[in-house]
Amino acid sequence: MGALRSTTAIGIIGAAIVAQVILPATLDLFLSVALAGAAGWAGFQAGRSRP
Repeated sequence: MGALRSTTAIGIIGAAIVAQVILPATLDLFLSVALAGAAGWAGFQAGRSRP
């Protein structure tokens, strides 16, 4: 029973580390790509509408 409990604790700690490290990096990357895409799209639209 003790081994199962320590394995569960390690799993919870591992999940917390993953959530702290990987998720913000992924979210940051996603936001950067979305922001760059939005800026590129806005620039493209502005360039197209200009005579």
